[in-house]
Amino acid sequence: MNFLHVGYGKGGSSFLQKYYFIKDNGFLNLARHPDWRAFIQDGLLTAQSIYFPSINCPPIPRQDGQNPLCIGVSEELFLGDGVDYRVKLERWKAIFPETSVLIVTRNQLDIVYSGYCSHVPDGYYRSINRYLRELIWDAQATYFGSLFFDRAYEITKEYFDRVLVLPYELMSSSDMFFEEINQFFDVTGRVPSLRVNASANDTVLLVMRILNFLFRHGRARPQMTILPSYIIGSSRFDLNQVPGKEPSPVFRKQLNKIATKIGRNIPIDRKTRQAFHNTHYHLFEEWFGESNRRLQKMINRDLSPYGYVGTMDGGNPK
Repeated sequence: MNFLHVGYGKGGSSFLQKYYFIKDNGFLNLARHPDWRAFIQDGLLTAQSIYFPSINCPPIPRQDGQNPLCIGVSEELFLGDGVDYRVKLERWKAIFPETSVLIVTRNQLDIVYSGYCSHVPDGYYRSINRYLRELIWDAQATYFGSLFFDRAYEITKEYFDRVLVLPYELMSSSDMFFEEINQFFDVTGRVPSLRVNASANDTVLLVMRILNFLFRHGRARPQMTILPSYIIGSSRFDLNQVPGKEPSPVFRKQLNKIATKIGRNIPIDRKTRQAFHNTHYHLFEEWFGESNRRLQKMINRDLSPYGYVGTMDGGNPK
């Protein structure tokens, strides 16, 4: 049996990849191997069918030791950008037909806000409200359109029998999260108690936006710009043999360093996330309320304690 963790982005994926899906816990995450990472990022998950090298996946890395590791991938791009989710699952199933799949959800308001917080260091300079409008306008192609969790679960079940859905919010509130995935994957994995990739505070983000507006880089560049590795991944430039030099990430590092230094010396406004929730709760409920209610029934888990839109009615679970 193989494993597959399909995200979502800003749903604890970096933490799980760094501290859970590791050899010490009995896993071999192919996304950690350079050849497989290039194949996953620039082939399996993003390449249209004519370009996709379907029979040329890299060899499985050799394992040392007596106890074989559970082989698979933890990669949030499965439910992010790229080709259709069904196409991704079809390609994965052709390689590893017997796979146990973990889907980690997070309430949609927080996923979008945290997604915004990760876009700003990459060059985005517009407001959170503009960011949301752009996501909705392009919901067919942005991750916003993948936040119907009930459909993600249903589609995954079409390809694989063993699918576990857990809310990200459970990860930080109790040990139950890791007890459940240990039981699901039949391992005894352990993780440290710390955070990974925490979002910058509101003031730092504001300074970053100002600098991004003045000095355009990454996500602020025009359409069809050749993007740097911090946007598209580390292998695309070499794999596609793009003529010329790859864009340097040094400018972004220096700009974010300056913004962080300035922002930390300015009083912090901690109300932005809550204001976003208050302003857009009903909009998100219209989009995802029914989806969340259906998911509750499918996985037999109450999502109301974690703020999932559509699962609360006047403070009481629906």
